[in-house]
Amino acid sequence: MNSTSNSASISCFPQELIDKVIEDIETDVDILPVTLRACALVCRSFLRASQIRIFSRIELDSYYPARYVRLHQVLLESPHIRLYIHSVEIVHDAYNWGANTPILISIFGMLHMLTSFVCRNLEWSKLPRAMRTAICALCARPGIVSLRLVQLWDFTEMDELVALAGSSTLKYLVLEDTLLPALNGGATGVRSSMIGSAFAHLRRLVLVCSPRTISQVQKILDASASSLEELKLRMEETSVSEFPSNQDTLVLEHMRALRFIQLMFFMWPEESVVVMPWLAALLQGPTGLAEIVLLMRLWDTPNHPIPQIAWEPLAVMQLPSVRRLSIKIAMPRRSFEQIFQAIIDHAERELQRLQRNGVCLNFGVWDRTSGFG
Repeated sequence: MNSTSNSASISCFPQELIDKVIEDIETDVDILPVTLRACALVCRSFLRASQIRIFSRIELDSYYPARYVRLHQVLLESPHIRLYIHSVEIVHDAYNWGANTPILISIFGMLHMLTSFVCRNLEWSKLPRAMRTAICALCARPGIVSLRLVQLWDFTEMDELVALAGSSTLKYLVLEDTLLPALNGGATGVRSSMIGSAFAHLRRLVLVCSPRTISQVQKILDASASSLEELKLRMEETSVSEFPSNQDTLVLEHMRALRFIQLMFFMWPEESVVVMPWLAALLQGPTGLAEIVLLMRLWDTPNHPIPQIAWEPLAVMQLPSVRRLSIKIAMPRRSFEQIFQAIIDHAERELQRLQRNGVCLNFGVWDRTSGFG
């Protein structure tokens, strides 16, 4: 059967069926682009659905400039493809971007249907200023729903974060392995109102929090208090005991919409007498909280056969709406598997009161390779 006969046979199928078949193609992530490009060459009825999937997410990698130079040509030659691009990811170091900055800025100007933007493994301050400005303008457009900043180094000014999160439609903000920048000038007056408008509609927030950035984190939480439903905080310190002694503290009492919170922290077992009361006070704040996840990295010494954790403050927490408390533990000790059950047995005994109050307890091993955000 020749190609003309193949095209005629395929044309007998409804276009909706062809689109659905291409939409549901599932294969290895490395093979998928090849498969979709092959589909695009079958016949005209395969072309649009294939292009929609091929261009729905694009990656701009500083190590492969020929790829985004070619993308720029395609977008100029086939303007309809611009409508298919919904997610953009920029990756790798900033040193290779300079010569192609005008091309990248031109690409950004064509992306009017974008809903998701990711920056990964970049030295933000090393990017050309014109490119930083273009990225902020792109992310501030209405329609952006998700912003993910992963391993963004040298991110020094809060003004730029406010500009990046400036879209009125932004719902999901992830700052993974990215510390919040300083508050320029104390973030008072107009700048405080800018912070409020930037984060006012967030539903999901992932942040790294250190004792030096508590005030910045609190301002974002304050701004999103009426909308935020899911919060993940990683306490960025050798030990979380730095937080209870800090003059600034986190307050969640006004987080009316919050339903889920995950806290990731590190501590020595003997510090639990200080850390656990602080955690209990923090977690009792939100009145509508339904689920809590604690990811605990326990530092330990061979001198303690079984680390003793002061669970009592958690046991007496008043959590009228919480239905599930998950505690996942990681330890550096090679014999962790042998003592893990002893730690859990102790926790279950101490936290029986929560169970009697209807809270489902779940214990497990924290797999640190599974990521945070």
